[in-house]
Amino acid sequence: MEEVKAKVLEELGVLRRGPAVEGAGVALSGGHEVLRHVPVWAYENPIFAAPFADDGPLFDPEPPERSPEEALAATRLPVFLGATRTPLLDAALARRDAAVILLDPDPGRMGALLAGFPPRDLAARGVVCVQGDALRLNPPLARLLPEKLFLKMGCPEFFVAPELLQALPEWVRAVVEQIEFLCWRHRIYPVSGQFNSRGLPLRRIERGLFLDQQHHAYENAAALASQGNLRQVRDALKGVPAILVAAGPDLAERAEFLRANRDRAVIIAVNNALKPLLALGVTPHVVVINDNSLAARVSFEGLDRLPETILAAHCLSHAPTELFGRTFFFGAYKPEVFGARPVLRIYGSVITAAFSLARHLGCPTCVLAGVQLAAADPWRLTYARNSVHEAPDSEARPLVHRHPQLYPVRTPFGETLYSTLNFRDAALWFLDEVRATGVRCVNLSRRSILLGPGVEFDENPRLPARQGLDAALRALRELPAPRADKGKIKAFLARERAAWANTAGPLDVLLSISGPEFVKNGMDVLEQLDRGNVTYLVQRFEDFHNPTFHRLVFEPKEPDDRERGLRLYLEAVRAMSLRFMSVIDRAFAAL
Repeated sequence: MEEVKAKVLEELGVLRRGPAVEGAGVALSGGHEVLRHVPVWAYENPIFAAPFADDGPLFDPEPPERSPEEALAATRLPVFLGATRTPLLDAALARRDAAVILLDPDPGRMGALLAGFPPRDLAARGVVCVQGDALRLNPPLARLLPEKLFLKMGCPEFFVAPELLQALPEWVRAVVEQIEFLCWRHRIYPVSGQFNSRGLPLRRIERGLFLDQQHHAYENAAALASQGNLRQVRDALKGVPAILVAAGPDLAERAEFLRANRDRAVIIAVNNALKPLLALGVTPHVVVINDNSLAARVSFEGLDRLPETILAAHCLSHAPTELFGRTFFFGAYKPEVFGARPVLRIYGSVITAAFSLARHLGCPTCVLAGVQLAAADPWRLTYARNSVHEAPDSEARPLVHRHPQLYPVRTPFGETLYSTLNFRDAALWFLDEVRATGVRCVNLSRRSILLGPGVEFDENPRLPARQGLDAALRALRELPAPRADKGKIKAFLARERAAWANTAGPLDVLLSISGPEFVKNGMDVLEQLDRGNVTYLVQRFEDFHNPTFHRLVFEPKEPDDRERGLRLYLEAVRAMSLRFMSVIDRAFAAL
C-alpha cells in the first residue's frame, strides 16, 4: 500500500499501524474459519448473561458451535484476523448493521487488501483495520475500540486465517483476549461489578451514587474540610522511586527487600496490604484506598495509630483519618461544596490507584511487591497472611474452563495462574498505562500476571541510596489543609438531611395502611423514588433483595404479592433514610 493512501486511511480513522511482528509473512490461502476457543465471558457468572427486566441478553455464556456463515449472521461485530479477501469478509463488509474489525500483523498483506477498496467507503462503513502488532499500538488498542462500539454492537465473533493461527498462535490468542476483555470491560463489568450486581433484574431507573458512596460522602464531610487535598502533593517526591505493595500470596518473601529499601523509596501500600505489611514489621509511608464499598473498612479495623503514615483516600471511600498522620483526598464529588480535587486514573484494582498516585507524586520508577493478581488455585484467589481476604486453598477438582473456575493466564515464564476477570482486565489496563506513560516498572514476583512490555521481572533490583526522604514525607504530613467553606458544607448536609427526613416521614404514614389504597400510593411513590436515585441506593442496603422485590411487584402470582413487595421495598427505604440521617448528624457534630 502506497504511503499516501495509508496516511489517508489513518486520517479517516480506518487504519492504525503498529510495529512489525516476527514471522508474520506466512502465506495465506484465502480462507477464514471461526476461531474455536473459550471466550472470556464463559468465566463470568451466568446470572449476568440476561440481566435486564425488559431487554435482550448481554452475552452468551455458552455459545454453540456454528459454521462461519452462521457465526457471521449471529454477530454485529465480526473480527477478522488475516487480511485476505474471502467471500466471508465480503459478506461482512456488505452488512450495514455490522462493524468490521480487520487485523493483520503483515503490512504487505493489509496494504494489498485495502488497495481494492475506496478509503471513504471503508470509513463510511466504520471499518477498523490494524496492521502490524495490535498489542504494541500507541495509543493502545483500548483507545481505538471505544465503549460505544461494544454497547451498540454486542460481543465479537472471531474469524481467523488458519495459516496465521498456525504460524502465530500466541499472537492470535493475545489479540483475541485483548478485544474480548475490552468487550467485557465496557459491556459486562458495569453490570457484574459492585455498581449493579445487587440490582438484578435491571430496570430503567436513575443511577447516580450507589449506597456505599453516598454513605461515605456524608461520613467524610468533616474530614474533607479539615484534611489535605492530593493536589497539594503533586510532584512532591519527584525522582524518588516508589514500591507499590499489594496483598499477594508471596508478600512475605518480599519483606527483606522492603525493610532494606524503606529509606530508598516511598512505600505505597494498598489498603488490603496494610495489615500483612505491619505483621511483617514494615510500616508503609503511604496507604491508598479507592474502594468505595462499605466492606473495605475492615482493612483498617483493630489497628493502632500510624502517625508517620499518610493516607491517600478517594473522597467516597472509608477514610479513618484518626489512624494516620495526615490524609489527602482525591476524586471528584461536588466541587462547588467541597472544592476541586485531582482525579487519578484508576481501573479495576487498587494497585492502579497506587500506580497513579506514584505518578502524581513524581516517582519515575515503580517496584511491585506482592502484586500478583492471580494464584495457582483455579477456584479461589489466595492472599498474604493476615490479609482480610486470607483463606485456605480450595479442594482439588477437575477444570471446567468456565465459571465458577477462575480465568487461566499464562505468564511469560510458561506457568499458568488463575485470576478473576476483574484482575486480569486490570492487569491489561495497567500494562497499557505503563506503555503510555513510560514509567519504569519492576515486578519482584515471577508468579504474577502483571508482567510484559514495560514491566520487567527482578527479585532484587538495586535502588540507589537516598538522603532526605523522611524529611520530605514529614513536610507532607505537616502541610496545612486548604481553606474550606464550612458554611457551604453545613448547608449541603442540612439539605441532604431534610431530603431524607422528607422521604422517611411520609413513609411512616403510607406503611400504616394496607390493601388497594396502599398498593396504589405505593406504586406512585416507587415511580418517584425510581427517578430520584433512591431505588438505586436501596439495592445495596443491608439484606434488601432486589430480585424478590422485583418478582413480587412486577411479576406477582398471588393477590397480595404486590403489596408484600412494596412493603419490603418501602420499609428498606425508610430504614436507609434514617441511617443516612444518623450519618449526617455525626458529620454535623464533627464540623
